[in-house]
Amino acid sequence: MLKTLTARIGYTAHAEETEKGLVVQFAIYNCPFKELLQEKAAATCRIHKAFLQGVMDTLFGPAVLSQHSTMLNGCKEWIYQSVAVN
Repeated sequence: MLKTLTARIGYTAHAEETEKGLVVQFAIYNCPFKELLQEKAAATCRIHKAFLQGVMDTLFGPAVLSQHSTMLNGCKEWIYQSVAVN
């Protein structure tokens, strides 16, 4: 369900169970908001984070979401990682 839901808006998701909990890495290579990056960068990042945080919290309970790379810094993708601790 996680992969299907996030793929519908362009994310790839990889999940792995670890001793920390469920670790999920999300990547998006073609941001649907990229035209807004220069003028609305903060809003764009908040949209990504809010969506992913909501998905993780709904499916797995409280999760910690962090951003590892961003197109704003010249990277070719946005990478987010989330850890759901049950």
